[in-house]
Amino acid sequence: AEVAEVLEVGLKGIALSRFAGTWVGLKCVAETMDASATLRVDAARFATRAPSGVDLPPDGLHLRVPDSAIAQERRLRLFKLPAAIAFARANGFDRIVLDGPQARFGIAVRGKAYAVFRQALEEAGIDDALARAHGLRVWKVGLAWPMDAEAARAFADGLEEILVIEDRRPMLEWQLRDALFHAPSRPRVVGKKDENGRPLLSDLTELDTGAMLRALLARLPEALRTD
Repeated sequence: AEVAEVLEVGLKGIALSRFAGTWVGLKCVAETMDASATLRVDAARFATRAPSGVDLPPDGLHLRVPDSAIAQERRLRLFKLPAAIAFARANGFDRIVLDGPQARFGIAVRGKAYAVFRQALEEAGIDDALARAHGLRVWKVGLAWPMDAEAARAFADGLEEILVIEDRRPMLEWQLRDALFHAPSRPRVVGKKDENGRPLLSDLTELDTGAMLRALLARLPEALRTD
């Protein structure tokens, strides 16, 4: 979402890779990578811890020689990806950054789109106090794939609708729908398109504040639609 996160998420991504035995990718867009910033480095912010209760195979998670394709696939699906999700959960990759006592409308957002989204809220005159008072919950997702389905269901609990905000092609939106398919009360999920299939947010370009403001105007509860 910002220059500082390149350092924080990058270091945590390396630690995740070592723990789970997976390749880890960090999406870097030009607007972030061509920027500069002065950072206050706090070692505690970059520290990671191994999660407890992770089901690990007796021969470990990492590749070895010889290793058949089926053995690699089994290890990836049954152990590595669950280990990656557990590590991300233990180290705060995904966070609910805004919540109200009676939240009914949720926004799931990732990457640079989060910074643009916060700017859009500011331009709309929606501060955190107003958002909380009128039932807005915001989930900032750091691990885009695989999604933590348990965290997704906790985020969606009690919500009536979720707007997914992400640049270009959707990655969170379909995973969120899948995670909520068997949820006791399933909120409506919209993102690139609304529930009627009409375009809502572009899947071709990065999103700017104008695009987000138009989507927010179309979907936010009436109490949050400022002049």
